Amino acid sequence: MSNLMKKIVASVLGLALVVSCLTASAATVSVNETTTEANGKVSVVVTAADFAAVAGQELTVTLPEGTTIVSVKATKPAGWTLEAGENYVINGNTVKIVDVFNLPNAPAADELEITIAVNAPATDGEYDVTVTGKSVDANENFIESTYANGKITVAAPAPAEEEVEVEGDQDVNFDNDTKFVPYGAAYYVANDEIVYLEKNEDGSFAIPEGVTNVTITKFELPAEGEDVTTFGVSKNTDDETNAIQFGSFAITADGTSFGTLYVIGDFDGALAALAAKNYTAASFVEKLNTLFDSNVGAEGKFLKVTLGGSTIYVGKKTQTAVMWEGETARQYALRLYNVDVNTIYTAVGYSVDGTTFNFSNEIVSAVYSALN
Repeated sequence: MSNLMKKIVASVLGLALVVSCLTASAATVSVNETTTEANGKVSVVVTAADFAAVAGQELTVTLPEGTTIVSVKATKPAGWTLEAGENYVINGNTVKIVDVFNLPNAPAADELEITIAVNAPATDGEYDVTVTGKSVDANENFIESTYANGKITVAAPAPAEEEVEVEGDQDVNFDNDTKFVPYGAAYYVANDEIVYLEKNEDGSFAIPEGVTNVTITKFELPAEGEDVTTFGVSKNTDDETNAIQFGSFAITADGTSFGTLYVIGDFDGALAALAAKNYTAASFVEKLNTLFDSNVGAEGKFLKVTLGGSTIYVGKKTQTAVMWEGETARQYALRLYNVDVNTIYTAVGYSVDGTTFNFSNEIVSAVYSALN
Protein backbone atom coordinates (compact mmCIF):
# COMPACT_ATOMS: atom_id res chain seq x y z
CA MET A 1 0.00 0.00 0.00
CA SER A 2 1.41 3.41 -0.95
CA ASN A 3 1.94 6.14 1.61
CA LEU A 4 -0.85 8.12 -0.07
CA MET A 5 -3.23 5.17 0.21
CA LYS A 6 -2.28 4.76 3.87
CA LYS A 7 -3.23 8.39 4.46
CA ILE A 8 -6.50 7.85 2.63
CA VAL A 9 -7.21 4.80 4.77
CA ALA A 10 -6.56 6.81 7.93
CA SER A 11 -8.81 9.58 6.65
CA VAL A 12 -11.66 7.22 5.87
CA LEU A 13 -11.39 5.45 9.18
CA GLY A 14 -11.37 8.73 11.07
CA LEU A 15 -9.80 9.02 14.49
CA ALA A 16 -9.50 5.32 15.23
CA LEU A 17 -7.02 2.87 16.61
CA VAL A 18 -5.04 1.67 13.58
CA VAL A 19 -2.80 -1.30 14.24
CA SER A 20 -0.33 -2.33 11.56
CA CYS A 21 -0.59 -5.80 10.04
CA LEU A 22 -3.75 -6.92 11.87
CA THR A 23 -6.17 -9.14 9.96
CA ALA A 24 -9.88 -9.47 10.52
CA SER A 25 -9.87 -13.19 9.78
CA ALA A 26 -6.77 -14.29 11.71
CA ALA A 27 -6.10 -11.66 14.36
CA THR A 28 -6.79 -12.39 18.00
CA VAL A 29 -7.93 -9.28 19.83
CA SER A 30 -8.81 -9.40 23.51
CA VAL A 31 -9.52 -7.17 26.47
CA ASN A 32 -9.17 -8.06 30.13
CA GLU A 33 -11.67 -8.22 32.97
CA THR A 34 -10.98 -6.29 36.14
CA THR A 35 -12.61 -5.47 39.46
CA THR A 36 -12.45 -2.34 41.57
CA GLU A 37 -14.43 -0.23 44.00
CA ALA A 38 -16.59 2.74 43.02
CA ASN A 39 -14.48 5.34 41.17
CA GLY A 40 -11.47 3.06 41.61
CA LYS A 41 -8.55 3.23 39.19
CA VAL A 42 -8.08 0.17 37.00
CA SER A 43 -6.21 -0.75 33.82
CA VAL A 44 -8.07 -1.89 30.73
CA VAL A 45 -5.57 -3.92 28.70
CA VAL A 46 -6.21 -4.54 24.99
CA THR A 47 -3.97 -7.07 23.25
CA ALA A 48 -3.73 -8.07 19.61
CA ALA A 49 -1.86 -11.08 18.28
CA ASP A 50 -1.74 -13.55 15.38
CA PHE A 51 -1.66 -10.85 12.73
CA ALA A 52 0.60 -11.18 9.73
CA ALA A 53 -0.52 -10.10 6.32
CA VAL A 54 -2.84 -7.13 5.80
CA ALA A 55 -2.53 -3.43 5.27
CA GLY A 56 -4.18 -1.99 8.36
CA GLN A 57 -6.61 -2.32 11.21
CA GLU A 58 -8.79 0.01 13.21
CA LEU A 59 -9.78 -0.75 16.78
CA THR A 60 -12.14 1.36 18.86
CA VAL A 61 -12.27 0.74 22.60
CA THR A 62 -15.65 1.69 24.07
CA LEU A 63 -15.67 1.99 27.84
CA PRO A 64 -18.70 2.16 30.16
CA GLU A 65 -20.64 5.36 30.62
CA GLY A 66 -19.41 7.07 33.76
CA THR A 67 -15.80 6.00 33.16
CA THR A 68 -13.08 8.65 33.32
CA ILE A 69 -10.11 7.91 31.05
CA VAL A 70 -6.86 8.85 32.77
CA SER A 71 -4.16 7.76 30.30
CA VAL A 72 -3.52 5.73 27.16
CA LYS A 73 -0.18 3.99 26.68
CA ALA A 74 1.34 1.50 24.28
CA THR A 75 2.88 -1.14 26.54
CA LYS A 76 3.99 -3.63 23.84
CA PRO A 77 6.21 -3.70 21.86
CA ALA A 78 8.95 -1.69 23.53
CA GLY A 79 9.53 1.67 21.91
CA TRP A 80 6.06 2.06 20.40
CA THR A 81 4.54 5.30 21.64
CA LEU A 82 1.10 6.87 21.51
CA GLU A 83 0.73 10.65 21.49
CA ALA A 84 -2.50 12.51 22.21
CA GLY A 85 -3.60 14.58 19.25
CA GLU A 86 -1.07 12.86 16.99
CA ASN A 87 -2.22 9.29 16.81
CA TYR A 88 -4.98 8.93 19.38
CA VAL A 89 -7.90 10.89 20.75
CA ILE A 90 -10.24 10.43 23.70
CA ASN A 91 -13.85 11.16 22.85
CA GLY A 92 -16.10 10.73 25.86
CA ASN A 93 -15.87 7.08 26.81
CA THR A 94 -14.07 5.91 23.65
CA VAL A 95 -10.40 5.74 22.71
CA LYS A 96 -9.33 5.99 19.07
CA ILE A 97 -5.82 6.05 17.58
CA VAL A 98 -4.62 6.73 14.01
CA ASP A 99 -1.65 6.84 11.67
CA VAL A 100 0.51 4.25 13.37
CA PHE A 101 2.21 3.55 10.02
CA ASN A 102 3.98 6.90 9.91
CA LEU A 103 5.22 7.05 13.49
CA PRO A 104 8.67 6.03 14.70
CA ASN A 105 8.82 2.50 16.10
CA ALA A 106 5.54 1.52 14.49
CA PRO A 107 4.53 -1.93 15.78
CA ALA A 108 5.88 -4.89 13.87
CA ALA A 109 5.95 -7.44 16.66
CA ASP A 110 3.82 -10.54 17.10
CA GLU A 111 1.82 -8.96 19.90
CA LEU A 112 0.59 -5.46 20.58
CA GLU A 113 -0.66 -4.22 23.93
CA ILE A 114 -2.42 -0.99 24.82
CA THR A 115 -3.13 -0.10 28.44
CA ILE A 116 -5.88 2.39 29.24
CA ALA A 117 -5.94 3.64 32.84
CA VAL A 118 -9.45 4.60 33.90
CA ASN A 119 -11.47 5.62 36.92
CA ALA A 120 -14.41 3.24 37.09
CA PRO A 121 -18.08 4.28 37.37
CA ALA A 122 -19.41 5.33 40.76
CA THR A 123 -22.16 2.70 40.99
CA ASP A 124 -21.50 -0.95 41.70
CA GLY A 125 -22.32 -3.43 38.95
CA GLU A 126 -20.83 -5.14 35.91
CA TYR A 127 -19.93 -2.94 32.93
CA ASP A 128 -18.97 -4.03 29.41
CA VAL A 129 -15.84 -2.96 27.56
CA THR A 130 -16.13 -3.48 23.81
CA VAL A 131 -13.44 -3.52 21.15
CA THR A 132 -14.66 -2.97 17.59
CA GLY A 133 -12.94 -1.99 14.38
CA LYS A 134 -12.53 -1.99 10.63
CA SER A 135 -9.83 -4.05 9.01
CA VAL A 136 -8.24 -3.47 5.60
CA ASP A 137 -7.46 -6.66 3.71
CA ALA A 138 -4.85 -7.20 1.01
CA ASN A 139 -7.28 -5.91 -1.63
CA GLU A 140 -7.97 -2.74 0.39
CA ASN A 141 -11.48 -3.84 1.33
CA PHE A 142 -12.92 -2.66 4.62
CA ILE A 143 -14.37 -5.24 7.01
CA GLU A 144 -16.21 -4.15 10.15
CA SER A 145 -15.93 -6.42 13.19
CA THR A 146 -16.57 -6.71 16.89
CA TYR A 147 -13.40 -8.29 18.24
CA ALA A 148 -13.68 -8.68 21.98
CA ASN A 149 -15.71 -7.91 25.05
CA GLY A 150 -14.18 -7.27 28.44
CA LYS A 151 -15.66 -6.22 31.73
CA ILE A 152 -15.18 -3.79 34.59
CA THR A 153 -16.83 -4.97 37.79
CA VAL A 154 -17.43 -2.28 40.38
CA ALA A 155 -17.82 -4.05 43.69
CA ALA A 156 -20.12 -2.82 46.38
CA PRO A 157 -18.34 -1.13 49.27
CA ALA A 158 -17.33 -3.27 52.20
CA PRO A 159 -20.20 -3.93 54.59
CA ALA A 160 -20.44 -1.25 57.25
CA GLU A 161 -20.98 -1.76 60.93
CA GLU A 162 -24.30 -0.65 62.32
CA GLU A 163 -25.42 -0.17 65.89
CA VAL A 164 -28.79 -1.59 66.87
CA GLU A 165 -30.85 -1.33 70.02
CA VAL A 166 -31.72 -4.58 71.75
CA GLU A 167 -33.30 -5.83 74.94
CA GLY A 168 -31.04 -7.94 77.08
CA ASP A 169 -31.54 -11.49 78.27
CA GLN A 170 -33.05 -12.79 75.02
CA ASP A 171 -32.08 -14.23 71.64
CA VAL A 172 -32.16 -11.93 68.59
CA ASN A 173 -31.81 -12.95 64.94
CA PHE A 174 -30.48 -10.17 62.72
CA ASP A 175 -30.60 -12.18 59.45
CA ASN A 176 -33.07 -11.67 56.61
CA ASP A 177 -33.72 -13.29 53.23
CA THR A 178 -30.58 -11.87 51.60
CA LYS A 179 -28.12 -11.06 54.38
CA PHE A 180 -26.69 -12.70 57.47
CA VAL A 181 -24.58 -11.70 60.46
CA PRO A 182 -21.72 -14.17 60.91
CA TYR A 183 -20.21 -15.28 64.17
CA GLY A 184 -17.62 -12.66 65.09
CA ALA A 185 -19.61 -9.80 63.54
CA ALA A 186 -21.87 -9.01 66.51
CA TYR A 187 -20.53 -7.50 69.71
CA TYR A 188 -21.12 -5.06 72.53
CA VAL A 189 -18.72 -3.01 74.61
CA ALA A 190 -18.41 -3.52 78.37
CA ASN A 191 -15.80 -1.75 80.50
CA ASP A 192 -14.11 -0.50 77.33
CA GLU A 193 -13.67 -4.08 76.09
CA ILE A 194 -15.27 -5.66 73.02
CA VAL A 195 -17.35 -8.72 73.89
CA TYR A 196 -18.43 -10.91 70.98
CA LEU A 197 -21.89 -12.47 71.13
CA GLU A 198 -22.45 -16.20 70.97
CA LYS A 199 -24.36 -17.36 67.89
CA ASN A 200 -27.06 -19.98 68.41
CA GLU A 201 -27.78 -22.94 66.14
CA ASP A 202 -30.82 -21.17 64.66
CA GLY A 203 -28.68 -18.17 63.66
CA SER A 204 -29.77 -15.89 66.47
CA PHE A 205 -27.42 -14.26 68.99
CA ALA A 206 -27.69 -14.55 72.75
CA ILE A 207 -28.00 -11.05 74.21
CA PRO A 208 -26.83 -10.93 77.85
CA GLU A 209 -28.96 -9.25 80.48
CA GLY A 210 -28.36 -5.53 80.72
CA VAL A 211 -27.05 -5.10 77.16
CA THR A 212 -29.06 -2.49 75.24
CA ASN A 213 -26.88 -1.83 72.17
CA VAL A 214 -24.91 -4.17 69.94
CA THR A 215 -22.82 -3.54 66.82
CA ILE A 216 -23.35 -5.86 63.86
CA THR A 217 -22.10 -6.27 60.29
CA LYS A 218 -24.30 -7.90 57.66
CA PHE A 219 -23.01 -9.82 54.64
CA GLU A 220 -24.67 -11.16 51.51
CA LEU A 221 -25.95 -14.74 51.60
CA PRO A 222 -24.99 -17.05 48.72
CA ALA A 223 -26.80 -16.10 45.53
CA GLU A 224 -29.90 -18.09 44.60
CA GLY A 225 -28.85 -21.54 43.41
CA GLU A 226 -25.39 -21.25 45.00
CA ASP A 227 -24.27 -23.00 48.17
CA VAL A 228 -21.17 -21.13 49.30
CA THR A 229 -19.90 -17.56 49.51
CA THR A 230 -16.56 -16.21 50.68
CA PHE A 231 -17.75 -13.11 52.44
CA GLY A 232 -14.85 -11.44 54.19
CA VAL A 233 -11.27 -11.25 55.37
CA SER A 234 -9.65 -10.18 58.61
CA LYS A 235 -6.30 -10.38 60.38
CA ASN A 236 -5.16 -11.06 63.90
CA THR A 237 -3.41 -8.47 66.04
CA ASP A 238 -0.54 -10.70 67.15
CA ASP A 239 2.54 -9.54 65.26
CA GLU A 240 4.31 -12.80 66.09
CA THR A 241 2.05 -14.88 63.88
CA ASN A 242 0.74 -12.46 61.21
CA ALA A 243 -2.35 -14.54 60.49
CA ILE A 244 -4.89 -13.64 57.81
CA GLN A 245 -8.35 -15.25 57.81
CA PHE A 246 -10.93 -15.65 55.02
CA GLY A 247 -14.48 -16.46 56.09
CA SER A 248 -16.98 -18.52 54.08
CA PHE A 249 -20.67 -19.26 54.61
CA ALA A 250 -22.08 -22.49 53.21
CA ILE A 251 -25.50 -24.08 52.75
CA THR A 252 -25.05 -27.68 53.80
CA ALA A 253 -26.41 -30.81 52.12
CA ASP A 254 -25.85 -34.53 52.47
CA GLY A 255 -22.79 -35.67 50.55
CA THR A 256 -21.38 -32.17 50.12
CA SER A 257 -18.10 -31.07 51.65
CA PHE A 258 -16.41 -27.68 51.60
CA GLY A 259 -13.03 -26.03 51.45
CA THR A 260 -11.06 -23.03 50.24
CA LEU A 261 -8.71 -22.56 47.31
CA TYR A 262 -6.16 -19.82 47.92
CA VAL A 263 -3.53 -17.98 45.94
CA ILE A 264 -0.36 -16.34 47.23
CA GLY A 265 0.69 -13.53 44.89
CA ASP A 266 -0.99 -11.27 42.36
CA PHE A 267 -4.08 -13.18 41.24
CA ASP A 268 -5.37 -10.27 39.12
CA GLY A 269 -1.98 -9.81 37.47
CA ALA A 270 -1.81 -13.48 36.52
CA LEU A 271 -5.36 -13.31 35.19
CA ALA A 272 -4.55 -10.23 33.10
CA ALA A 273 -1.75 -12.18 31.40
CA LEU A 274 -4.45 -14.54 30.07
CA ALA A 275 -6.55 -11.80 28.52
CA ALA A 276 -5.84 -13.11 25.01
CA LYS A 277 -7.41 -16.44 26.00
CA ASN A 278 -10.56 -14.74 27.34
CA TYR A 279 -10.32 -16.20 30.84
CA THR A 280 -12.66 -14.80 33.46
CA ALA A 281 -11.83 -14.78 37.15
CA ALA A 282 -14.23 -17.70 37.64
CA SER A 283 -12.81 -19.81 34.80
CA PHE A 284 -9.27 -19.03 35.98
CA VAL A 285 -10.13 -20.33 39.47
CA GLU A 286 -11.56 -23.51 37.95
CA LYS A 287 -8.43 -23.99 35.85
CA LEU A 288 -6.16 -23.50 38.86
CA ASN A 289 -8.22 -26.02 40.80
CA THR A 290 -7.88 -28.60 38.02
CA LEU A 291 -4.14 -28.02 37.71
CA PHE A 292 -3.66 -28.29 41.46
CA ASP A 293 -5.57 -31.57 41.69
CA SER A 294 -3.76 -33.02 38.66
CA ASN A 295 -0.23 -31.93 39.54
CA VAL A 296 -0.09 -31.46 43.32
CA GLY A 297 -3.10 -32.96 45.05
CA ALA A 298 -1.81 -32.87 48.61
CA GLU A 299 -2.73 -30.07 50.98
CA GLY A 300 0.25 -28.22 52.39
CA LYS A 301 1.96 -28.21 48.98
CA PHE A 302 1.66 -25.56 46.28
CA LEU A 303 1.17 -25.30 42.56
CA LYS A 304 3.54 -22.69 41.09
CA VAL A 305 2.15 -20.78 38.12
CA THR A 306 4.04 -18.08 36.20
CA LEU A 307 2.08 -15.93 33.76
CA GLY A 308 3.56 -12.83 32.21
CA GLY A 309 5.41 -11.08 34.98
CA SER A 310 3.35 -12.67 37.76
CA THR A 311 4.21 -15.81 39.71
CA ILE A 312 1.54 -17.17 42.01
CA TYR A 313 1.35 -20.15 44.35
CA VAL A 314 -1.91 -22.06 44.61
CA GLY A 315 -2.99 -24.09 47.63
CA LYS A 316 -6.15 -25.77 48.91
CA LYS A 317 -7.55 -26.47 52.36
CA THR A 318 -10.44 -28.82 53.09
CA GLN A 319 -12.85 -27.51 55.72
CA THR A 320 -12.54 -29.64 58.87
CA ALA A 321 -13.63 -27.19 61.60
CA VAL A 322 -16.46 -24.70 61.86
CA MET A 323 -16.78 -21.29 63.46
CA TRP A 324 -20.54 -21.79 63.64
CA GLU A 325 -22.94 -24.45 62.43
CA GLY A 326 -26.72 -24.68 62.22
CA GLU A 327 -29.09 -27.28 60.85
CA THR A 328 -28.73 -26.16 57.22
CA ALA A 329 -25.69 -23.86 57.14
CA ARG A 330 -22.21 -23.42 58.51
CA GLN A 331 -19.53 -20.76 58.76
CA TYR A 332 -15.91 -21.76 58.33
CA ALA A 333 -12.60 -20.03 57.73
CA LEU A 334 -9.23 -20.45 56.07
CA ARG A 335 -6.50 -19.12 58.33
CA LEU A 336 -2.98 -18.61 57.00
CA TYR A 337 -0.18 -18.01 59.50
CA ASN A 338 3.12 -16.13 59.22
CA VAL A 339 2.05 -14.38 56.04
CA ASP A 340 4.19 -11.78 54.32
CA VAL A 341 2.63 -8.47 55.29
CA ASN A 342 2.99 -6.95 51.80
CA THR A 343 1.94 -9.91 49.64
CA ILE A 344 -1.51 -10.27 48.08
CA TYR A 345 -3.51 -13.26 49.32
CA THR A 346 -6.66 -14.39 47.53
CA ALA A 347 -9.22 -16.97 48.62
CA VAL A 348 -12.39 -18.50 47.23
CA GLY A 349 -14.54 -21.03 49.06
CA TYR A 350 -15.91 -24.08 47.31
CA SER A 351 -18.28 -27.00 47.73
CA VAL A 352 -17.61 -30.44 46.32
CA ASP A 353 -20.13 -33.19 45.68
CA GLY A 354 -18.29 -36.27 44.48
CA THR A 355 -15.96 -34.82 41.87
CA THR A 356 -18.06 -31.73 41.07
CA PHE A 357 -16.72 -28.43 42.41
CA ASN A 358 -18.77 -25.27 42.84
CA PHE A 359 -16.89 -22.08 43.70
CA SER A 360 -18.06 -18.97 45.47
CA ASN A 361 -19.00 -16.14 43.12
CA GLU A 362 -17.07 -13.87 45.46
CA ILE A 363 -13.28 -13.99 45.28
CA VAL A 364 -11.64 -12.09 48.12
CA SER A 365 -8.13 -10.59 47.99
CA ALA A 366 -6.25 -8.75 50.73
CA VAL A 367 -2.86 -7.59 51.89
CA TYR A 368 -2.16 -8.07 55.59
CA SER A 369 -0.64 -4.61 56.05
CA ALA A 370 -3.73 -2.95 54.50
CA LEU A 371 -6.24 -4.61 56.86
CA ASN A 372 -7.45 -2.83 59.96
